[in-house]
Amino acid sequence: WSDVRALMREHRMPRAFVKLAHGSSASGVLAVETAGPGRVRASTSVERDAEGRLFNSLRVRRYTTEREVGAIVDALAPDGLHIERWL
Repeated sequence: WSDVRALMREHRMPRAFVKLAHGSSASGVLAVETAGPGRVRASTSVERDAEGRLFNSLRVRRYTTEREVGAIVDALAPDGLHIERWL
């Protein structure tokens, strides 16, 4: 997550889509908005269970803490990520 956050800051992208590099449709996509240190919001259908496993719940959820968003991004990252500017 720290790499994604730094990349967004470096390229002046307060809003971005974080996608799986090799995914199906919108599965695993996060719409991330930032507004300075500690202020983040992500909308996604990804749900993380108590064991840290990820699921596509088919229901859009909103995560509003660095810890929540970071945990999801970090769990998706080993499969490769694609960051796209959200206009």
